[in-house]
Amino acid sequence: MAEKKPEFAAKDYRRLNDRETAFLKRWFGDTIDYENVKVHSRPYLPAGLQSEHTAMAPNGHIYMNGSTYAEDYTDLKTPVSTLSVFLHEMVHVWQLKNNVLNPIVEAAKETLKHKFDYNAAYRYKLEKGKDLINYGMEQQASIVQDYFMMKNLPLHLPRRLKMDGIKSRDQALELYESVLKNFLKDPSYPRKCKRDITGKAYYTPKKRRPGA
Repeated sequence: MAEKKPEFAAKDYRRLNDRETAFLKRWFGDTIDYENVKVHSRPYLPAGLQSEHTAMAPNGHIYMNGSTYAEDYTDLKTPVSTLSVFLHEMVHVWQLKNNVLNPIVEAAKETLKHKFDYNAAYRYKLEKGKDLINYGMEQQASIVQDYFMMKNLPLHLPRRLKMDGIKSRDQALELYESVLKNFLKDPSYPRKCKRDITGKAYYTPKKRRPGA
């Protein structure tokens, strides 16, 4: 059976190809309807409001502007860093499709929280035992992206971890896998979680029975 090629239903977007879908399934399983995801080769925001080489995924589709766009993210010619941006944006699709949060609502909240310094929304500190969905929207996507980079680049250690005093890859991977434990086991788990007043899911560990 011939591999499904990317098809442009319009000039500015295509569908995921088979290899991209297989790559994403290793992370998100069947929690995303991959056939309906559009990969746009343009910005989401109008009139220069979205920086030239930034990507967005506010509505279940991804908008890969400038150098963030690739005709095939799984092609060996595509840099690992570009593939990691693709994965980051697909985390936002996962968030929407699994009722983790609403990306548009959360983006507005993050903008106000950080007083319009949106770059601050990406910063995170790994805490052993803290679940992925208990981080912010961009933090969640950045954690998955950085973990992917560490697993695929043997010498890679995210700069943000070095700033937190983490110098060992083994220590870093242990922290990442603690935070990602539920996600890696079953990416559909947020659907069963409680939500705050804004609709954002949060994870509460089950209390162990005495003597259990």
